Amino acid sequence: MQWVHRLTAHPSTNLATYFRQNSLTPDGRTIVFVSNREGGWQLFAVPEFPHRDIVQLTGGAPLHPSSPAIDPAGERVFFARDGGLSGLSLATLEERCVVDYGTASIGECLLDPAGRWLVAACKQGENSGLPVGRTDGADWRWIPFPRTVIHPQFHQADPEWLLFAGPPAPHMHRVRQDGTGLECLSPNDDEEFAVHETFLGATGRVTDTVWPPELRVVDWQTPEPRTIAWFNVCHITPNPAGRAC
Repeated sequence: MQWVHRLTAHPSTNLATYFRQNSLTPDGRTIVFVSNREGGWQLFAVPEFPHRDIVQLTGGAPLHPSSPAIDPAGERVFFARDGGLSGLSLATLEERCVVDYGTASIGECLLDPAGRWLVAACKQGENSGLPVGRTDGADWRWIPFPRTVIHPQFHQADPEWLLFAGPPAPHMHRVRQDGTGLECLSPNDDEEFAVHETFLGATGRVTDTVWPPELRVVDWQTPEPRTIAWFNVCHITPNPAGRAC
């Protein structure tokens, strides 16, 4: 028998982690979420779900509500605030700055499958791009892009490649971690609202939606979009094997 558990009752906004990230630690015992119940956005958790009360993980300056990403080991959560990226130990609540871009505006971030590399969407003054580097603070670089960047993520089988969106159109792009190989993966025009691209596990295929009528899949090697379902769909979450979403 399965049970539905209510986690929050506070009259505030509570958000699960962003659609390409997991709110549960890998062992399934802790739920991490973002809430503005203390004013600005902060991290909270329900440890030993569902048997423990909510605990606050961070304080101080607000973090970006779409940025938290739990590492594959379930030991740390990475997030953006104050123009930088930080990592928080879930065991000790010790917070460490990974990289600092000063007055930059940093949004959503994502880890590679091994948890060694971190990429984020960023705007620094008039310049947009992808900061990418190691979670220990080494080898950070800036990959420029002429438009706003959203939804950055690592290829699940080859983390040397990055996928990101550059709205409004064309939407889906890829680039190597060293900044080479930048190209549009799937061209579209302003009449086609393509959004929420997500890797189908380690298959090398990417799924996205053309809102509202269809769900598509694009192969990494031969990027020709193919419709797999005709219905209104928005955020996509595939299973780990990439066979269903």
